[in-house]
Amino acid sequence: MQGTDSSAATIRSVSVLGAGSTLEVEVVASRPIQPQAQNHHRTDRLILDFPNAVPDAKLRTVNVDRGELKQVRVGRFSPIRR
Repeated sequence: MQGTDSSAATIRSVSVLGAGSTLEVEVVASRPIQPQAQNHHRTDRLILDFPNAVPDAKLRTVNVDRGELKQVRVGRFSPIRR
């Protein structure tokens, strides 16, 4: 990962828990983190940003396909530069 800050928390795991219409997304990090949520209305996505945190290199997309939750994608935001 480029520019990884040594003071950043590491997101160690992302899991989907629950069944039926009750689902929870659990995010485990190396220290406490505070999410910032955004609703991307054009694509029906909920975006959770964890400032000053980086995902562990082993984390990948979690396919869920239960109810309205199709998948949880883990990654670093990279703005498109034109």
